[in-house]
Amino acid sequence: VFVDVSKKNAFSPVQTLKYKNYIIQGIMVLLAVLIATYLSKSIIRPILILQKGAAKIQTGNFNHEISLNSKDELGLLAESFNSMARSLIHTNIILDEKVKERTVKLTKSNEQLRLNENKYRTLYNTTPAMMHSIDDKGTLTNVNDFWIEKIGYSRDQVIGEKSFIFLTDKSRKEAIEINIPKLIKQGYID
Repeated sequence: VFVDVSKKNAFSPVQTLKYKNYIIQGIMVLLAVLIATYLSKSIIRPILILQKGAAKIQTGNFNHEISLNSKDELGLLAESFNSMARSLIHTNIILDEKVKERTVKLTKSNEQLRLNENKYRTLYNTTPAMMHSIDDKGTLTNVNDFWIEKIGYSRDQVIGEKSFIFLTDKSRKEAIEINIPKLIKQGYID
């Protein structure tokens, strides 16, 4: 038995099915794109908020709060950044207080050193004995007023000169051979 059907009528259900299949595939692709866009925005948006918040914290704006209303890992990360920023604020306050305390102590210590230096400089310069200071090569670095008065030179004339040139021959020999080496080794002469 042969039925004579036109090609168009014979393939009409197939064509309809084919078009319906294209429409369904198009709808599926469109849904997939929409779902992917929604998911990517729901992931990327919080990451961008975290990135901008971290950048503000990095520049020293520790009062910036990263707001993510999320209970997932990104929300926990945002809360960790906020906690870190609060901790940095607290640490900076403590460090500022310590710096202020140490600055006050250092200022007092420096003032006391200046007072002591002036006191000992006055004592050194006004002592009625010939006093001088030398470096490790025996060069005069300072002399007191009594020394200047007894030797008869000005301070500018003697500072920078070897101390032993102002001594007698006997004292010069003792200074070069015994006293200066002993002073350099011990830091004092007894």
